[in-house]
Amino acid sequence: MADNALTAVADSVQLQREIEGPGGGPATREQVQRAVDYYAIQYARYTPAILAAEIHRCRTMVVDMLARDQRENDRTELRRLAGWLSAQLGDLAFTLSDYAGAHIHLGTGARLGAMVGDQRLAGWSLGARSMVAFFGDRPADALDLARHAGEYVDTAVQRAQITAWCERRALAALGRGDDARCAATAAQRDMDTAGRDEPGRFGFDRAELHQHLAEATYGSATPAQPASTQATPWS
Repeated sequence: MADNALTAVADSVQLQREIEGPGGGPATREQVQRAVDYYAIQYARYTPAILAAEIHRCRTMVVDMLARDQRENDRTELRRLAGWLSAQLGDLAFTLSDYAGAHIHLGTGARLGAMVGDQRLAGWSLGARSMVAFFGDRPADALDLARHAGEYVDTAVQRAQITAWCERRALAALGRGDDARCAATAAQRDMDTAGRDEPGRFGFDRAELHQHLAEATYGSATPAQPASTQATPWS
């Protein structure tokens, strides 16, 4: 029954598209956004491979709609939705130990986010790529990606997220202990400044922050000895 509920989501998106035509319409785009939210909320309910297959099915519809004539504003919205679906696929690829696939999907999410002006999508996707690079034993690349992600940060919570989740981890792996400790302090300060969490699959909260700071307490995580293999700060 759970699998039926999952497959029904993309089916409903397809049915709405049938109503509005091959290029979709405002209701179809709204349904795709609802699907993105559903996949995020239900992430832990399904096995990664099954969820990835359904997200891919939904993204395929978006790609097909992009191949049709679209007004520029509608095309921008479809690209944004495709970017978020790509980001989700990237996280699931990492969970399945497909690092190469994760980089491809997350890279697409980052580029689409930058193209359409979705700062959150671009920054989060780059941050996730940093994490994948770290666990692929490429800490220097992880640090570069973390700092690139920081260029898209526009809230204190997001700054705490990128600093704790990506930058501090890479600094520690590079043997830059003092810088890693400064990053941990900065992340805590930004979280305190924000005064709130950003819940949700792409969000960041105090529990996740404390998880990353605990890594600093018990010893810096390295690719060979990860303190946490969680792909993202999604709750």
